[in-house]
Amino acid sequence: MADEQSTEAKQQRLATVGAIADYWEARQPPLLIAVPWIDSCECCWRCGDKGSLQRCHIIPDSRGGSGKPENLLLLCARCHREAPNVADSRFMLAWLEVTADPDYWHEQAVALFKRIHNREPFSRLRGDPSPDRQRSAMKQAASLSSTHYSDGWWNPATVCAMFELAEELMLADTV
Repeated sequence: MADEQSTEAKQQRLATVGAIADYWEARQPPLLIAVPWIDSCECCWRCGDKGSLQRCHIIPDSRGGSGKPENLLLLCARCHREAPNVADSRFMLAWLEVTADPDYWHEQAVALFKRIHNREPFSRLRGDPSPDRQRSAMKQAASLSSTHYSDGWWNPATVCAMFELAEELMLADTV
């Protein structure tokens, strides 16, 4: 019970989502994020995922970081878990500006596929497969896959495997 009250009290001390977005948009130059500023209160600043945002400390609370807008970013849970957790803001800001991309998670899966197979996904197919056929094959591959725990998303390794499964389905002409 004391932990719940402590967590709730910390959350109340954090700046609002709107105040955080306003602060960073007004910064000159504005922070480079994966989404247009008009969407910055609804989408993850790193991957563009729309959904539940977390207020992520640049300098961790445990290292004396404040709950003020200048020390907070808006990230989805998945990106928040990957963010640097050190008492030096340079690393967080550099990490965000270098990795902010609405296709970040897809690109991670493609990069992993290339490392494992030494080729692009779907490159074994002759011609240029239609996007509808690829989508249909990926849906079938998805039915053979699951997420870890209750994350609600596939990690890059799972998507990498889904590329291979979808490609095999398309080669077997079952899609």
